[in-house]
Amino acid sequence: MLCYLQPCLTSLGESNPMKRLRIFWALLSMPMIGLVTGCGTESPDFRVNNVYMEKISRELDVKFAGQRQEDVYTALTAMFGTPDLPVVTGGEDAGVSDVLSVENLHLAAGPVIKDYEAGKGLYRQHCAHCHGVTGDGYGPTAKFLNPYPRDFRMGTFKFKSTPVGYRPTDDDLTRIVRNGINGTAMPSFKEMLDSGQIDAIVDYVKYLALRGQTERSLISLSGDYGYETPEETTETQAELLSKEVLVDEILGAIVEEWTSASETATEAEGRDPVYDFSSPEFDQSELDESIARGQQLYYGAGACVTCHGPTQLGDGQTTDYDNWTKDFFGEAAKVADAELLDAYLTAGGLPPRNIIPRNLRQGVYRGGRRPIDIYWRVKNGIDGTPMPAASSQLTDDDVWDIVNFVLSVPYQSLSQPADMPEFVRDRN
Repeated sequence: MLCYLQPCLTSLGESNPMKRLRIFWALLSMPMIGLVTGCGTESPDFRVNNVYMEKISRELDVKFAGQRQEDVYTALTAMFGTPDLPVVTGGEDAGVSDVLSVENLHLAAGPVIKDYEAGKGLYRQHCAHCHGVTGDGYGPTAKFLNPYPRDFRMGTFKFKSTPVGYRPTDDDLTRIVRNGINGTAMPSFKEMLDSGQIDAIVDYVKYLALRGQTERSLISLSGDYGYETPEETTETQAELLSKEVLVDEILGAIVEEWTSASETATEAEGRDPVYDFSSPEFDQSELDESIARGQQLYYGAGACVTCHGPTQLGDGQTTDYDNWTKDFFGEAAKVADAELLDAYLTAGGLPPRNIIPRNLRQGVYRGGRRPIDIYWRVKNGIDGTPMPAASSQLTDDDVWDIVNFVLSVPYQSLSQPADMPEFVRDRN
Protein backbone atom coordinates (compact mmCIF):
# COMPACT_ATOMS: atom_id res chain seq x y z
CA MET A 1 0.00 0.00 0.00
CA LEU A 2 2.78 2.43 0.90
CA CYS A 3 4.59 1.72 -2.34
CA TYR A 4 1.40 2.44 -4.28
CA LEU A 5 0.64 5.72 -2.48
CA GLN A 6 4.17 7.10 -2.43
CA PRO A 7 3.94 8.69 -5.92
CA CYS A 8 0.85 10.63 -4.78
CA LEU A 9 3.01 13.05 -2.82
CA THR A 10 4.61 14.38 -5.97
CA SER A 11 1.83 13.73 -8.48
CA LEU A 12 -0.68 15.98 -6.69
CA GLY A 13 1.11 19.06 -7.98
CA GLU A 14 3.84 21.40 -6.75
CA SER A 15 1.96 24.70 -6.69
CA ASN A 16 0.35 24.24 -3.27
CA PRO A 17 2.45 22.05 -0.98
CA MET A 18 0.08 22.27 1.98
CA LYS A 19 -2.91 21.25 -0.10
CA ARG A 20 -0.86 18.46 -1.64
CA LEU A 21 0.05 17.07 1.79
CA ARG A 22 -3.53 17.31 3.06
CA ILE A 23 -4.91 15.49 0.00
CA PHE A 24 -2.21 12.85 0.27
CA TRP A 25 -3.01 12.20 3.91
CA ALA A 26 -6.73 12.02 3.11
CA LEU A 27 -6.05 9.44 0.39
CA LEU A 28 -3.95 7.41 2.79
CA SER A 29 -6.44 7.54 5.64
CA MET A 30 -9.82 6.97 4.01
CA PRO A 31 -9.65 3.23 3.20
CA MET A 32 -8.46 2.13 6.64
CA ILE A 33 -9.37 4.68 9.28
CA GLY A 34 -12.75 3.17 10.04
CA LEU A 35 -11.22 -0.27 10.49
CA VAL A 36 -8.57 0.98 12.89
CA THR A 37 -10.45 3.41 15.09
CA GLY A 38 -14.05 2.31 14.81
CA CYS A 39 -17.00 4.54 13.98
CA GLY A 40 -17.59 7.34 16.44
CA THR A 41 -14.37 6.65 18.39
CA GLU A 42 -12.18 9.61 19.24
CA SER A 43 -8.62 8.78 18.20
CA PRO A 44 -5.58 10.05 20.12
CA ASP A 45 -3.08 12.41 18.56
CA PHE A 46 0.66 12.67 18.95
CA ARG A 47 1.59 15.33 21.49
CA VAL A 48 3.20 18.44 20.04
CA ASN A 49 6.80 19.00 21.12
CA ASN A 50 6.10 22.46 22.49
CA VAL A 51 9.13 22.36 24.76
CA TYR A 52 11.51 22.00 21.81
CA MET A 53 9.59 24.71 19.97
CA GLU A 54 10.15 26.99 22.96
CA LYS A 55 13.87 26.24 22.82
CA ILE A 56 14.17 27.00 19.10
CA SER A 57 11.99 30.10 19.48
CA ARG A 58 14.47 31.44 22.00
CA GLU A 59 17.54 30.49 20.00
CA LEU A 60 16.34 31.90 16.67
CA ASP A 61 13.99 34.60 17.95
CA VAL A 62 11.03 33.25 15.97
CA LYS A 63 7.51 32.31 17.00
CA PHE A 64 6.04 28.88 16.43
CA ALA A 65 2.40 29.66 15.83
CA GLY A 66 -0.03 29.76 12.94
CA GLN A 67 1.29 28.68 9.57
CA ARG A 68 4.80 27.78 10.72
CA GLN A 69 3.50 25.32 13.30
CA GLU A 70 0.78 24.02 10.99
CA ASP A 71 3.30 23.24 8.26
CA VAL A 72 5.48 21.21 10.63
CA TYR A 73 2.63 19.07 11.88
CA THR A 74 0.90 18.64 8.55
CA ALA A 75 4.19 17.27 7.24
CA LEU A 76 4.63 15.03 10.28
CA THR A 77 1.12 13.62 9.94
CA ALA A 78 1.62 12.94 6.24
CA MET A 79 4.94 11.22 6.92
CA PHE A 80 4.12 9.23 10.06
CA GLY A 81 0.34 9.03 10.36
CA THR A 82 -1.38 8.82 13.73
CA PRO A 83 -1.13 6.63 16.84
CA ASP A 84 -3.98 4.51 15.45
CA LEU A 85 -2.66 4.38 11.90
CA PRO A 86 1.15 4.65 11.82
CA VAL A 87 2.89 4.93 8.46
CA VAL A 88 6.34 5.94 7.25
CA THR A 89 5.67 7.75 3.99
CA GLY A 90 8.79 7.85 1.87
CA GLY A 91 10.26 5.11 4.00
CA GLU A 92 11.09 2.96 1.01
CA ASP A 93 13.28 5.70 -0.47
CA ALA A 94 14.87 6.37 2.92
CA GLY A 95 15.56 2.69 3.67
CA VAL A 96 13.17 2.41 6.63
CA SER A 97 12.52 -1.27 5.86
CA ASP A 98 16.06 -1.95 7.07
CA VAL A 99 15.16 -0.45 10.46
CA LEU A 100 11.63 -1.66 11.18
CA SER A 101 8.70 -3.67 9.88
CA VAL A 102 5.48 -1.86 8.96
CA GLU A 103 3.59 -5.03 9.92
CA ASN A 104 5.07 -4.81 13.39
CA LEU A 105 3.94 -1.19 13.66
CA HIS A 106 0.33 -2.17 13.15
CA LEU A 107 0.67 -5.03 15.61
CA ALA A 108 1.94 -2.67 18.31
CA ALA A 109 -0.13 0.42 17.45
CA GLY A 110 -3.74 1.34 17.98
CA PRO A 111 -6.19 0.82 20.82
CA VAL A 112 -6.00 -2.25 23.02
CA ILE A 113 -8.13 -5.09 21.70
CA LYS A 114 -9.93 -7.03 24.43
CA ASP A 115 -9.10 -10.32 22.75
CA TYR A 116 -5.52 -10.49 24.01
CA GLU A 117 -4.72 -13.36 21.67
CA ALA A 118 -5.19 -10.96 18.76
CA GLY A 119 -2.05 -9.17 20.02
CA LYS A 120 -3.06 -5.69 18.88
CA GLY A 121 -2.41 -2.42 20.68
CA LEU A 122 0.67 -3.77 22.44
CA TYR A 123 2.38 -0.41 22.93
CA ARG A 124 -0.66 1.30 24.37
CA GLN A 125 -1.37 -1.66 26.64
CA HIS A 126 2.11 -2.12 28.08
CA CYS A 127 4.10 1.07 27.47
CA ALA A 128 1.99 4.20 27.02
CA HIS A 129 1.03 4.61 30.68
CA CYS A 130 4.67 5.51 31.39
CA HIS A 131 6.20 6.55 28.05
CA GLY A 132 3.09 8.27 26.69
CA VAL A 133 1.27 7.71 23.40
CA THR A 134 3.83 9.99 21.73
CA GLY A 135 6.83 8.24 23.29
CA ASP A 136 7.77 11.50 25.02
CA GLY A 137 8.12 9.97 28.48
CA TYR A 138 5.03 11.82 29.66
CA GLY A 139 2.47 9.11 30.27
CA PRO A 140 -0.12 9.35 33.07
CA THR A 141 2.27 7.84 35.61
CA ALA A 142 5.40 9.75 34.56
CA LYS A 143 5.30 12.46 37.23
CA PHE A 144 5.26 9.86 39.99
CA LEU A 145 8.31 7.95 38.76
CA ASN A 146 11.98 8.56 39.52
CA PRO A 147 13.76 8.34 37.17
CA TYR A 148 11.26 9.60 34.62
CA PRO A 149 10.34 7.19 31.80
CA ARG A 150 12.53 7.45 28.73
CA ASP A 151 11.65 10.12 26.15
CA PHE A 152 12.27 8.34 22.83
CA ARG A 153 12.10 11.46 20.66
CA MET A 154 15.83 12.22 20.72
CA GLY A 155 16.67 8.69 19.61
CA THR A 156 19.00 8.48 22.63
CA PHE A 157 19.07 5.38 24.84
CA LYS A 158 21.20 4.72 27.90
CA PHE A 159 21.88 1.02 28.09
CA LYS A 160 23.33 -0.31 24.87
CA SER A 161 26.39 -1.86 23.27
CA THR A 162 27.19 1.15 21.07
CA PRO A 163 29.27 4.21 22.06
CA VAL A 164 27.86 7.53 23.21
CA GLY A 165 26.28 9.38 20.29
CA TYR A 166 25.25 6.25 18.38
CA ARG A 167 21.87 4.54 18.14
CA PRO A 168 21.23 1.23 19.92
CA THR A 169 21.09 -2.08 18.10
CA ASP A 170 17.95 -4.20 17.89
CA ASP A 171 19.51 -6.58 20.40
CA ASP A 172 20.03 -3.69 22.84
CA LEU A 173 16.39 -2.60 22.73
CA THR A 174 15.13 -6.19 22.82
CA ARG A 175 17.23 -6.91 25.91
CA ILE A 176 15.72 -3.92 27.74
CA VAL A 177 12.13 -4.89 26.90
CA ARG A 178 12.75 -8.52 27.77
CA ASN A 179 14.70 -7.98 31.01
CA GLY A 180 13.48 -4.59 32.19
CA ILE A 181 15.70 -2.07 33.98
CA ASN A 182 16.56 -3.05 37.52
CA GLY A 183 16.02 -0.32 40.09
CA THR A 184 13.43 1.53 37.97
CA ALA A 185 9.74 1.19 37.12
CA MET A 186 10.63 -0.50 33.80
CA PRO A 187 9.53 -4.15 34.23
CA SER A 188 10.58 -7.32 32.47
CA PHE A 189 8.21 -8.56 29.76
CA LYS A 190 9.86 -11.91 29.08
CA GLU A 191 7.10 -13.86 30.84
CA MET A 192 4.27 -11.72 29.46
CA LEU A 193 5.10 -11.31 25.77
CA ASP A 194 6.43 -13.73 23.19
CA SER A 195 9.41 -12.89 20.98
CA GLY A 196 7.23 -11.68 18.10
CA GLN A 197 5.35 -9.27 20.36
CA ILE A 198 8.59 -7.96 21.85
CA ASP A 199 9.92 -7.42 18.32
CA ALA A 200 6.77 -5.45 17.50
CA ILE A 201 7.21 -3.18 20.51
CA VAL A 202 10.90 -2.65 19.68
CA ASP A 203 9.98 -1.63 16.13
CA TYR A 204 7.30 0.71 17.44
CA VAL A 205 9.80 2.36 19.80
CA LYS A 206 12.11 2.91 16.83
CA TYR A 207 9.19 4.36 14.87
CA LEU A 208 8.48 6.82 17.69
CA ALA A 209 12.18 7.73 17.75
CA LEU A 210 12.26 8.28 13.96
CA ARG A 211 9.17 10.46 14.22
CA GLY A 212 10.55 12.41 17.19
CA GLN A 213 13.92 12.99 15.54
CA THR A 214 12.19 14.13 12.33
CA GLU A 215 9.97 16.46 14.35
CA ARG A 216 12.98 18.10 15.99
CA SER A 217 14.72 18.49 12.63
CA LEU A 218 11.63 20.03 11.07
CA ILE A 219 11.18 22.47 13.95
CA SER A 220 14.83 23.53 13.78
CA LEU A 221 14.76 23.85 9.99
CA SER A 222 11.46 25.73 9.84
CA GLY A 223 12.86 28.29 12.27
CA ASP A 224 15.41 29.26 9.61
CA TYR A 225 12.74 30.03 7.01
CA GLY A 226 10.77 33.22 6.56
CA TYR A 227 7.05 33.40 7.23
CA GLU A 228 6.70 37.17 7.37
CA THR A 229 4.95 37.64 4.00
CA PRO A 230 2.68 35.45 1.82
CA GLU A 231 5.49 35.21 -0.73
CA GLU A 232 7.99 33.99 1.89
CA THR A 233 5.45 31.50 3.21
CA THR A 234 4.81 30.04 -0.26
CA GLU A 235 8.52 29.74 -0.97
CA THR A 236 9.10 28.11 2.41
CA GLN A 237 6.34 25.55 1.90
CA ALA A 238 7.64 24.64 -1.54
CA GLU A 239 11.13 23.93 -0.17
CA LEU A 240 10.57 22.80 3.43
CA LEU A 241 7.74 20.40 2.52
CA SER A 242 9.40 18.93 -0.55
CA LYS A 243 10.35 15.28 -0.83
CA GLU A 244 13.98 16.35 -1.17
CA VAL A 245 13.92 17.89 2.31
CA LEU A 246 11.43 15.67 4.16
CA VAL A 247 12.58 12.29 2.88
CA ASP A 248 15.99 12.58 1.25
CA GLU A 249 17.58 15.09 3.61
CA ILE A 250 15.88 14.66 6.99
CA LEU A 251 14.46 11.14 7.19
CA GLY A 252 17.23 9.59 5.12
CA ALA A 253 19.95 10.91 7.42
CA ILE A 254 18.10 9.72 10.54
CA VAL A 255 17.50 6.26 9.11
CA GLU A 256 21.19 5.94 8.23
CA GLU A 257 22.07 6.44 11.90
CA TRP A 258 19.85 3.50 12.81
CA THR A 259 20.87 1.15 10.00
CA SER A 260 24.55 1.59 10.86
CA ALA A 261 24.05 0.97 14.60
CA SER A 262 25.10 -2.69 14.51
CA GLU A 263 28.37 -1.71 12.84
CA THR A 264 29.28 0.51 15.79
CA ALA A 265 28.57 -2.04 18.55
CA THR A 266 31.55 -2.44 20.86
CA GLU A 267 33.09 -5.89 21.00
CA ALA A 268 34.66 -7.11 24.21
CA GLU A 269 38.40 -6.72 23.67
CA GLY A 270 41.36 -7.71 25.81
CA ARG A 271 41.37 -10.68 28.15
CA ASP A 272 38.13 -12.27 29.26
CA PRO A 273 36.71 -11.35 32.67
CA VAL A 274 37.71 -13.79 35.39
CA TYR A 275 34.37 -14.20 37.12
CA ASP A 276 33.58 -17.60 35.61
CA PHE A 277 33.58 -19.53 38.90
CA SER A 278 32.40 -22.71 37.16
CA SER A 279 35.45 -22.87 34.94
CA PRO A 280 38.06 -25.43 35.99
CA GLU A 281 40.63 -22.77 35.13
CA PHE A 282 39.19 -20.24 37.59
CA ASP A 283 41.93 -18.79 39.77
CA GLN A 284 40.88 -16.80 42.85
CA SER A 285 44.30 -15.19 43.14
CA GLU A 286 44.02 -13.93 39.56
CA LEU A 287 40.63 -12.41 40.36
CA ASP A 288 41.94 -10.79 43.53
CA GLU A 289 44.82 -9.23 41.62
CA SER A 290 42.42 -7.88 38.98
CA ILE A 291 40.14 -6.40 41.67
CA ALA A 292 43.11 -4.71 43.33
CA ARG A 293 44.20 -3.16 40.01
CA GLY A 294 40.61 -2.09 39.35
CA GLN A 295 40.42 -0.40 42.73
CA GLN A 296 43.56 1.62 41.97
CA LEU A 297 42.11 2.64 38.58
CA TYR A 298 38.82 3.61 40.26
CA TYR A 299 40.65 6.22 42.33
CA GLY A 300 43.23 7.03 39.65
CA ALA A 301 43.17 7.03 35.83
CA GLY A 302 39.57 5.83 35.66
CA ALA A 303 38.40 8.86 37.67
CA CYS A 304 35.35 6.87 38.81
CA VAL A 305 35.66 8.33 42.31
CA THR A 306 34.66 11.76 40.97
CA CYS A 307 31.02 10.73 40.64
CA HIS A 308 30.62 7.44 42.48
CA GLY A 309 32.39 8.71 45.56
CA PRO A 310 35.32 7.51 47.69
CA THR A 311 33.24 4.73 49.24
CA GLN A 312 31.28 3.90 46.04
CA LEU A 313 28.00 5.18 47.49
CA GLY A 314 27.21 7.35 44.46
CA ASP A 315 27.75 10.57 46.40
CA GLY A 316 30.72 12.04 44.55
CA GLN A 317 28.49 14.64 42.90
CA THR A 318 24.72 14.85 43.05
CA THR A 319 23.90 18.17 41.38
CA ASP A 320 24.22 17.30 37.68
CA TYR A 321 21.43 16.57 35.17
CA ASP A 322 20.92 14.20 32.25
CA ASN A 323 21.05 15.31 28.62
CA TRP A 324 17.26 15.36 28.26
CA THR A 325 17.33 18.25 30.74
CA LYS A 326 20.52 19.88 29.44
CA ASP A 327 19.09 19.81 25.93
CA PHE A 328 16.85 22.69 26.98
CA PHE A 329 18.82 24.39 29.73
CA GLY A 330 22.37 23.93 28.56
CA GLU A 331 24.60 23.98 31.62
CA ALA A 332 23.23 22.44 34.81
CA ALA A 333 23.37 25.79 36.61
CA LYS A 334 20.78 27.27 34.24
CA VAL A 335 18.09 25.00 35.69
CA ALA A 336 17.97 27.55 38.51
CA ASP A 337 16.89 30.25 36.02
CA ALA A 338 13.30 30.74 37.21
CA GLU A 339 12.09 32.43 34.03
CA LEU A 340 13.54 29.73 31.78
CA LEU A 341 12.23 26.95 34.01
CA ASP A 342 8.74 28.44 34.07
CA ALA A 343 8.72 28.75 30.27
CA TYR A 344 9.58 25.08 29.77
CA LEU A 345 7.15 23.86 32.42
CA THR A 346 4.39 25.98 30.85
CA ALA A 347 5.22 24.42 27.47
CA GLY A 348 4.64 20.97 28.96
CA GLY A 349 8.03 19.87 30.27
CA LEU A 350 8.55 17.78 33.39
CA PRO A 351 10.27 19.38 36.40
CA PRO A 352 14.04 18.72 36.17
CA ARG A 353 15.52 16.17 38.55
CA ASN A 354 19.16 15.64 39.41
CA ILE A 355 20.76 12.53 38.02
CA ILE A 356 22.43 10.60 40.83
CA PRO A 357 25.43 8.33 40.13
CA ARG A 358 24.94 4.64 40.84
CA ASN A 359 25.50 3.43 44.40
CA LEU A 360 27.79 0.54 43.54
CA ARG A 361 27.48 -1.04 46.97
CA GLN A 362 23.84 -1.95 46.37
CA GLY A 363 24.67 -4.26 43.46
CA VAL A 364 21.83 -2.79 41.37
CA TYR A 365 23.01 -2.28 37.79
CA ARG A 366 20.31 -0.78 35.61
CA GLY A 367 21.93 -1.81 32.35
CA GLY A 368 22.42 -5.44 33.44
CA ARG A 369 24.81 -7.18 35.81
CA ARG A 370 26.67 -9.44 33.39
CA PRO A 371 30.38 -8.59 33.09
CA ILE A 372 29.83 -7.55 29.45
CA ASP A 373 27.06 -5.14 30.57
CA ILE A 374 29.40 -3.42 33.04
CA TYR A 375 32.17 -3.46 30.40
CA TRP A 376 29.92 -1.53 27.97
CA ARG A 377 29.02 1.01 30.65
CA VAL A 378 32.70 1.67 31.46
CA LYS A 379 34.06 1.39 27.92
CA ASN A 380 31.30 3.32 26.10
CA GLY A 381 29.89 5.53 28.82
CA ILE A 382 26.14 5.91 29.29
CA ASP A 383 24.47 7.97 26.59
CA GLY A 384 22.39 10.89 27.79
CA THR A 385 24.12 11.05 31.16
CA PRO A 386 27.33 12.57 32.62
CA MET A 387 28.90 9.05 32.62
CA PRO A 388 31.72 9.37 30.04
CA ALA A 389 33.42 6.73 27.95
CA ALA A 390 36.67 5.30 29.30
CA SER A 391 39.68 7.52 28.89
CA SER A 392 42.07 6.71 26.05
CA GLN A 393 44.66 6.16 28.79
CA LEU A 394 42.83 2.98 29.81
CA THR A 395 43.54 -0.25 27.98
CA ASP A 396 40.84 -2.88 27.51
CA ASP A 397 42.49 -4.94 30.23
CA ASP A 398 42.21 -1.89 32.51
CA VAL A 399 38.50 -1.74 31.76
CA TRP A 400 38.09 -5.39 32.75
CA ASP A 401 39.94 -4.70 36.00
CA ILE A 402 37.46 -1.91 36.78
CA VAL A 403 34.61 -4.28 35.88
CA ASN A 404 35.90 -6.87 38.32
CA PHE A 405 36.30 -4.26 41.05
CA VAL A 406 32.77 -2.88 40.52
CA LEU A 407 31.28 -6.38 40.65
CA SER A 408 33.17 -7.10 43.88
CA VAL A 409 31.97 -4.01 45.75
CA PRO A 410 28.53 -5.34 46.84
CA TYR A 411 30.24 -8.34 48.47
CA GLN A 412 32.71 -6.37 50.53
CA SER A 413 32.11 -6.27 54.27
CA LEU A 414 31.43 -2.53 54.06
CA SER A 415 28.44 -3.30 51.82
CA GLN A 416 26.90 -5.84 54.15
CA PRO A 417 24.45 -4.80 56.88
CA ALA A 418 26.00 -4.73 60.31
CA ASP A 419 24.99 -7.45 62.74
CA MET A 420 21.96 -6.35 64.65
CA PRO A 421 22.06 -6.80 68.42
CA GLU A 422 19.75 -9.47 69.73
CA PHE A 423 17.10 -7.98 71.95
CA VAL A 424 15.73 -10.23 74.67
CA ARG A 425 12.67 -9.11 76.49
CA ASP A 426 13.11 -8.92 80.23
CA ARG A 427 10.18 -10.83 81.69
CA ASN A 428 11.04 -10.16 85.32
